[in-house]
Amino acid sequence: NLHTEAGTKIHCGLSVNRLLGDDHGKVQTVVLSDGTELAADLVVVCAGVVPDIDIAVEAGLETDNGIMVDEMLVTSDNNISAIGDCAAFVHQASGRRVRLESVQNAVDQAKCVAKNIMGKREVYDRVAWFWSDQTNCKLQIAGLTDQADRWHVSRGDRGEKLSVFAFKGEIFIGAETVNNATDHMMARKILALDEAVGFGELEAHGFDLRALLKAKNTTKS
Repeated sequence: NLHTEAGTKIHCGLSVNRLLGDDHGKVQTVVLSDGTELAADLVVVCAGVVPDIDIAVEAGLETDNGIMVDEMLVTSDNNISAIGDCAAFVHQASGRRVRLESVQNAVDQAKCVAKNIMGKREVYDRVAWFWSDQTNCKLQIAGLTDQADRWHVSRGDRGEKLSVFAFKGEIFIGAETVNNATDHMMARKILALDEAVGFGELEAHGFDLRALLKAKNTTKS
C-alpha cells in the first residue's frame, strides 16, 4: 500500500517495479508494477521477516504466522515457552494477536518468562515501543499505531521536533515522534496506565503529555 502525506491510501496491492533518480542518485520517480509513475523526493523501504518456525512445527506446537503462545507466553505444550520475533502473542492493550520484531519486546518477554519459570505467574502486558536513528533524526514509536483512524500532529517551535499522536476512535493508542524523546517516554507511561486516555483529555491539556501525566498522578495522590 502507498499513502499520501495526509495518510490517504492511493494505491493498494501493487508492488514497486523500479526507482528512477537523477545523476546524483536522488530518487525522483517510483514506478509501480502496473506502470504507474509517482513523483517522489523521499522513499522509505520497510522490510519484515518470515519467522523460522520449523523446529516448532516438528515439535507439534501450534503455529500461525509464528509460534502461538498464551498470555504468559506458553506454547500449546505447557513445558515450552516462546519469545521474540517468532512468538505470536495477544497484545493486551488491543486484544489482537501480534508478532513483534523488536529487540525490546524480546528482552521484556524473556524477563516475563523467567519470572513465570520461578512461579510468579505474570501476564505479558508491556507497552510496545520501537526506535531507529536515521542520520540526525531519532525516530521512536510508543504503542501499536497501525489501526489508528485519527491523528494529531504537534511540531516544535523551530521545527526540530515532531510528535504524531494516534487514536482509535477517541482512545489514545500510541505516539510516533522525531527527535522528541520526552513525548516518547511520556507516551509509554500513559499507555501503561490502568485506564485508557481519550482525545478530549489530551486536548484539554494542549496535547502536553507531561502535563496530562502530572495531572493524573496528582489526582491519584
